[in-house]
Amino acid sequence: MNISAKKYFLDLGVFSSIFFIDRLTKSVALFFLNNASWSIITHVFSLKLVLNKDVLFAHESGAVFACLLFLFLLMFLKARTLMGRLFFCMIISGALSNMLDVSRYGAVIDWIEIPSLTIFNFADLAIVIGCIGLLFSLLRKKT
Repeated sequence: MNISAKKYFLDLGVFSSIFFIDRLTKSVALFFLNNASWSIITHVFSLKLVLNKDVLFAHESGAVFACLLFLFLLMFLKARTLMGRLFFCMIISGALSNMLDVSRYGAVIDWIEIPSLTIFNFADLAIVIGCIGLLFSLLRKKT
């Protein structure tokens, strides 16, 4: 196996892992959290199932989102560093998993709640970490 094939094999592993973990945790949330909320740390952290219909790609802007995702895919293919490819894999796998939710349920399955602040899922976490990582790697290159 040549070096190029090895790097894409690693990328596929990262992508698949993030996608699988998100799909698994959403399935568990659908099964266990239906009409229930579990407070892990009172007023700080809880588990609560929410079908979030207020997402970017669930509305007319879905075509714009699909174009952005395609752009990220092209940027991933051009990424030269392992960390850059890793961050793009995180963003793309999280976005595709959330898009699968919208196509299957008409909403994104969110289940991790920080009361009075936000509710999210593993895919959202991967997207945010990937974006922050890309931002820091871009800033680091400029200095």
